[in-house]
Amino acid sequence: ETFPDIQPVQKEVKDINIEKEPLIYKGFVGKLVKKLEDGSIHYIFSDGLNKFSLFVKRVDKFHPEMKTVIYGNYLLSKDIENIRYTVIGSIPFEEMEQFVSYILAKDKKR
Repeated sequence: ETFPDIQPVQKEVKDINIEKEPLIYKGFVGKLVKKLEDGSIHYIFSDGLNKFSLFVKRVDKFHPEMKTVIYGNYLLSKDIENIRYTVIGSIPFEEMEQFVSYILAKDKKR
């Protein structure tokens, strides 16, 4: 399975960096990384059956947490320390919350 339009990106050291080693979370493996035009970093995770995306973006303005369902996918967006974490996919909100906490804890260890 290849996605020619999605390529790994090099990022500045000051950016959030969860792609130094393969990230595995409860059977989900980080598959692809792409830097988007708006400055967001898009990560795709899959366990072979289900998948979800994480978008990470630096923000200047705080937005309240949002939870919604769009086209059958759950979407969670929350701002933590000037960084917006948006998770969208087929995993429930509770799992998304745990995943964001896991990413934050992993990032703080660096």
